[in-house]
Amino acid sequence: MERQAKIMDKVTLGSTGITVNKNGFGALPIQRISEGEAAALLIKAYDNGINFFDTARGYTDSEKKIGLSLSGVRKKIYIATKTPAANDHAFWEDIAELSGDFCRGCGYCLPCPAKICIPIAARMSLLMKRSPESFYLGKEARESMAHVEDCTDCGHCKAHCPYGLDASKLVRENWEKFKKIMV
Repeated sequence: MERQAKIMDKVTLGSTGITVNKNGFGALPIQRISEGEAAALLIKAYDNGINFFDTARGYTDSEKKIGLSLSGVRKKIYIATKTPAANDHAFWEDIAELSGDFCRGCGYCLPCPAKICIPIAARMSLLMKRSPESFYLGKEARESMAHVEDCTDCGHCKAHCPYGLDASKLVRENWEKFKKIMV
């Protein structure tokens, strides 16, 4: 990659001595585009002076896309990633959950023919651990989760899941946990 000379405002991150462009690249949106499109966008950002890329484990495949696209300039860029964990125990719990079958919330499975909001329904048990009660105890969440009863196992969600998850199974498991909380 041939980097063009671009002048951008720089900032030093705390006392680390790491200096990056003031406006980094937030990688959340690249989860919804192909690897090729992501590569073109990431390379363009780098070529135009961006050297700080922000991602998160929760951004589905954005970490992978950054790694693949910018591997040739890895020593010239900084990548920040994050977890919602508030302590060591929660961090390691997140790592354990990430290694299993879980919905990353990417939305590729949508629209669901049964009108199930799969990214929410398939992650409800995780959301119940991390979200305020008002999020999952409200009327809107109850009505949304009730659509799980309408699942016909049509296979649409599994066919569109980039992780090959059996989303209909995940939403049913989460529905059962949700119903126990709602009793």
